[in-house]
Amino acid sequence: MSPNTAPTDSPMPPQAGSHIQVEVTTPGAPSQAFDKDFGLVTIGRCEAADLAVADPTLTEFHCAVLPWTGGTILLLDLSSGVPGTLLNGARVDVALLSSGDTVQVGGTTLVI
Repeated sequence: MSPNTAPTDSPMPPQAGSHIQVEVTTPGAPSQAFDKDFGLVTIGRCEAADLAVADPTLTEFHCAVLPWTGGTILLLDLSSGVPGTLLNGARVDVALLSSGDTVQVGGTTLVI
């Protein structure tokens, strides 16, 4: 499956043990850890986002992650274009994440 190809499986509702840990690095700010049991997690500059990031280059709701089948995590770009969402340096719309992947959104880096 290419990084921009949507999986054909159905998303799974949050289950016991669905968990995400993200290290967030934004220029000019200390790194922060995000650690939570989750279903859908939105990431963006809006205070209403689950993971609100003080980065003016992000859209209000820039991307989201959610649990997928088989214990994987799905990344969805919500930015509608520029600057987009990069996974390990490649522009993606939809992708499956693995532990250690790096997601770049604007000037912010997220390590899963």
